[in-house]
Parts: sequence; C-alpha cells; structure tokens
Amino acid sequence: LVGLGVVVALSVAALAVSGLNTSSSAQTEGFDSSAGASVARDAPLPGPETGATDTTERRRAVSVDLSFEVGDVGSAVDSAASLGRESGGFVEDEELDRSGRNTGRVEARVPDGNASGFLQSLESKEGWSLESRNRQVEDLTASYTETELELENKRQELRRLEQLVNQTGEVSTLVDLQERMSEVRSRVQFLEQRLETLRTRTSFTEF
Repeated sequence: LVGLGVVVALSVAALAVSGLNTSSSAQTEGFDSSAGASVARDAPLPGPETGATDTTERRRAVSVDLSFEVGDVGSAVDSAASLGRESGGFVEDEELDRSGRNTGRVEARVPDGNASGFLQSLESKEGWSLESRNRQVEDLTASYTETELELENKRQELRRLEQLVNQTGEVSTLVDLQERMSEVRSRVQFLEQRLETLRTRTSFTEF
C-alpha cells in the first residue's frame, strides 16, 4: 500500500494498507474508483463456475485484491489482521512503513466460507474508502488430480518395494531395492507437501 490506503487480497491472504492509491495486478474482474466506477460494497463474491455436465470436483484458488484509503495506516493494518484471525484464517505477513509514503501491508488466508463476511467487514469499516477491488480465479483441478494420482502410485510402489526387501536374500538386490525405496520416499514426501499446499490454496481465499 501507499499513502493512506489498505490493499487486501483474498484466497491466500494479502492485505496492504497505505495513504495513497494502490494499483492492482489482477485482471479478471473488479473496479477502480479512480476510473469513475461505483463501489458495490454489499455485492457478494461471485461463486465458482460450475459446468452442467462436469461431475469433476473443481479445485480453484481465489484471489481478491482490494485497495482502501484510510486515515491511520497502523491501526488499519492491526484491524485487518485481527479480522482475518477472527474469520478463522491466519496471517502470513504484516508490514508497516511510515517512512515517506506511509504504507502498510497484511497477508492472510481466510477459509472460503468466511471470505464474503470478511470482505464485508473490511468494506464497512468507518473511515475506510474503498479504491479498487479485483478478483482472480485459478483452476488447479488438473494439478491437484495429477498430484493426488502420482502420490497414490508412489505409495503403492513403496509398499511393493518393502515387500521385496523382506523377500530377497541377495545383498546386491537388497542394496538396489533400498536405494529405490529412498528415492520413492523422497518423492512421496514432496508430493504430500505439494498436495497440502494445493488444498490450502483451494480452500482458503487469499487476501
């Protein structure tokens, strides 16, 4: 944020506060008060698109960027962070810079089910003037499905290798099997971490 404003990003929390107008890189949908567009404070967040014949559970990461002009940047940063926690989310980062441009930033994640309420609480704050709001949606369904499938395959391979280790009596074969098991275990750990990251991105809205 710059000046006396606050910027919030939904889906994987990123919130900024400053005293000047802040531009957003979001390109999907939104408005900019500097362009003369009206601010629909009570408008709910659009829900995810659903196909009439698609039975696949869609995994989408939602990001909403908001820019506010506020009177007290420090107080706004604290208030936004508190609201994020009260909404069942968690704060990833907080920044406050009073040198020159007087800006602040908060990054937090809020559960999708509480995102609209969190936004409404921010937009209804007395003394906070909403400058812009932009929303982006990234479909991570393919990435999530591929990671989930590979993880299950690697777990099955690891179980087969463990069975072979218990059955073999040759030292050279045992060494080869143990080396392969080490490689597969490392891959399993990586995939588990990646899947957890994807779950978080698709179940929490970034601010």
